[in-house]
Amino acid sequence: MSTKLSEYKELSQRSTEQLWKDSEHWQSFLETSARLYKYSFKDQVMIHAQRPNAVACAEYDTWGRLEITNRFVNRGSKGIALIDDSKDKSKLRYVFDFADTGARDERSKEPFFWKINEENESLVVSAMKDQYGCKSDNADIALLETAQEIVKQQAKDYLHDLISAKNGTFLEELDDFNVGVYFEKLLENSVAYSLLSRCGFDACDYFSAEDFSELHNFNSIDAITVLGTAVSDLSEQALRTIERTIKDFERSKNHERTEITTDNHGERDRISSGRGNRDLSSEPDLGGERTSGQIRQNEEEISQGEPQPIVSGNASERDTGRTSGGNRQDSEQQAGFNSSEDDSRGRSDRGTESTRPDEMGRAHEQSETVSKGDNSERADIQLNTDEAVSNG
Repeated sequence: MSTKLSEYKELSQRSTEQLWKDSEHWQSFLETSARLYKYSFKDQVMIHAQRPNAVACAEYDTWGRLEITNRFVNRGSKGIALIDDSKDKSKLRYVFDFADTGARDERSKEPFFWKINEENESLVVSAMKDQYGCKSDNADIALLETAQEIVKQQAKDYLHDLISAKNGTFLEELDDFNVGVYFEKLLENSVAYSLLSRCGFDACDYFSAEDFSELHNFNSIDAITVLGTAVSDLSEQALRTIERTIKDFERSKNHERTEITTDNHGERDRISSGRGNRDLSSEPDLGGERTSGQIRQNEEEISQGEPQPIVSGNASERDTGRTSGGNRQDSEQQAGFNSSEDDSRGRSDRGTESTRPDEMGRAHEQSETVSKGDNSERADIQLNTDEAVSNG
């Protein structure tokens, strides 16, 4: 095993262990993972450990492709190392956050950082009602109801793995029924926290560290991985529904704003009133899907490309009048490029086949034998050329 690969494996273990030791650290992790909701749990842990404020990650070559974003990675940017266990050997690959990139020219694109706002909120709530049977007309309460319902329906899919992993943990003292009780409540709170955080609410107005105090019972890598994988999987399902709803709304709105006129020569011109009216379907949506790509070696630190100002989205808060008194951010809550609309994903550590395409280029390190339980089905970047660039 290479020294660097060994170091990052140790980082992964330390970071995973920290999740059950500190409830506030768990909340911080949930905020990062919610922005990058189409990465696997293990990749989310690595990104949070190295770049907790990351908003949208992709590999070096993917950023530079003209048909995707046509951006460059700033000189001196350090890649975020991820451990790739998808093959027989473990390798390192590196991704870079959106803040590490700059626009090459007028053809460069930004991700579509979707957000819930007053304009689309009713449609999002309606989608939550249709998909998960929510009752409330308030977005924040609908998200809480969604978390409750999705956990109620699917927690049992993960419970068998947790019971198998409870040996050597504090859960070992509990019978299977009570293990399930602890798990479902913690899972519901964690999924709800993730949904609220990603959708622009201040999740701390709804949950405190005390709501995650049972984390200390999940005191093994295997047990916390079952919980983290479940949170990641179930959060993604709901966030995909919201993302899809907002994208459909934006396409419809932009279509209505576009006018077809005929000039004096009988030629048809498409008239639009600015960048906001661009055809979203012409831009790629970067996120969790994978496709084949060129391989680059040892991309931990980049020394090419012109340095550019860091692009960030500052969120301002607005009062939505919701019953729980939380504050919503009225600007973009950025999610990672791991955003796709309709592809489903297999749960990690279960061997379930995923529909995600192959990932873009990946950087490799000296490899070792793969360890059991790693999920390679999700990747760092989505490539739907018929989708809008995602502003998560």
